[in-house]
Amino acid sequence: MRALPRIVADTDIGKKVDVVVWREGKRASLSVTVGELPEQPVQAAAETPEPAPADTGTIDSLGLALSNLSEDVRRQFGLASSAEGVVISAVAPGSVADEKGLRPGDVILEVSQEPVSSPAKVAGMVADARKAGRGSVLMLVERDGNLRFVALKIS
Repeated sequence: MRALPRIVADTDIGKKVDVVVWREGKRASLSVTVGELPEQPVQAAAETPEPAPADTGTIDSLGLALSNLSEDVRRQFGLASSAEGVVISAVAPGSVADEKGLRPGDVILEVSQEPVSSPAKVAGMVADARKAGRGSVLMLVERDGNLRFVALKIS
């Protein structure tokens, strides 16, 4: 998993490559053309009396980038419309989260046995655990319909 982004980054844009994937429990060979992810245009922020809650957030000490479950995020990671929680949008290589096998598209349902619904809530609960002197934080994570508890060491 760590090597794939590097392989793609080192491949010329427009080059056709053969890729083997798992679909419905079977190997499938596909010929794909490497493309470039277009940059999103920067838009001026509209003036609002109160700032909206952040749709994304990071927890650098764990190596996690998080996002709310918007329709775009659901589509990007192939998540069900009924999914709840906070999606992991990126995992830093070599981080605590990476070592525990977390990956983009995983959905955090609970932190310390309390449901979460925003990146800020997850970050706040990790900060609270750190302040309380706890050595780790327990997360309930869903991947492909399977649930598992993951204990992440916090510093």
